[in-house]
Amino acid sequence: MRFWLLTLSLFTFPALAAPAGDGKLPGITPAPPGLVYPQARRSEVVDDYHGTPVPDAYRWMEDADSPETQTWVKAQVSLTNGWLKEIPRRKSMRQRIEKLWNYERFGIPYKRGDRYFFSHNDGLQNHSVLYTVDSLKGRPRVVLNPNTLSRDGTVSAPIQSISHDGTMLAYGTSDAGSDWRTLHVRVVDSSRNMTETLHWVKFSSPTWTHDNNGFYYSRYPEPANKLADVNENQRLYYHEIGTPQSKDRLVYQRPDRPKMSFGASINDAGDTLIIYASEGTDKRNRLYIQDLRTSS
Repeated sequence: MRFWLLTLSLFTFPALAAPAGDGKLPGITPAPPGLVYPQARRSEVVDDYHGTPVPDAYRWMEDADSPETQTWVKAQVSLTNGWLKEIPRRKSMRQRIEKLWNYERFGIPYKRGDRYFFSHNDGLQNHSVLYTVDSLKGRPRVVLNPNTLSRDGTVSAPIQSISHDGTMLAYGTSDAGSDWRTLHVRVVDSSRNMTETLHWVKFSSPTWTHDNNGFYYSRYPEPANKLADVNENQRLYYHEIGTPQSKDRLVYQRPDRPKMSFGASINDAGDTLIIYASEGTDKRNRLYIQDLRTSS
């Protein structure tokens, strides 16, 4: 588990906000003696919102993968770490926080098919690990350990959905806290992934059919720019296990309502698909049903 002890004086960013000249703005706290903030380029980007020009001089920083952004961030990190390491009580504060946080934690067990599943964190792991056990007296084994998905712990698996017979896992990974999810399918017995990978998933979780052959999920069209494009026209799809995403069957869409989003569930009998439709933060929603016995 990682901890960051921050100080407000490091986040006034005078060099980021200041125009060319003496680098001073009213109300901006100057940098402490000895600290030289990395300079940030000011671009000429201006958006027009209903006749009102709104400058966005640092739009280029939204591209986290660009060499310029990464160079600037590394310089900020170096400056911050250099300042923080001089705080005398920082080490004792970190040790105290780790001691308070370092306790073993378990998620609530649940059953799928003949297996039980639960999450476990030994205390300071960045992400809890998903385990399965064949019986209440059996020995747990790892199904998915998100801590191994990246070296620095920034890739998580916030979506985890087990098939009804407990043999398959659909899980979604998130990179650096992004709302975008990439779905993967894993065989529980072997803890190995299958070949397919599903992209452009956001605000959706897989819903398995009772025959365990596939699941429903919602995704957006592939954006030209995932940082700048507005997410609209979400669609509900059915994915059959072992097939590429390009073969997924479109189940429901509303091109006349581009801001509408969809969720899905299946009734206990397994014969009815329930589709939930909502639009933004509107408290009203819509409910649709589909008879899975007669529809393809």
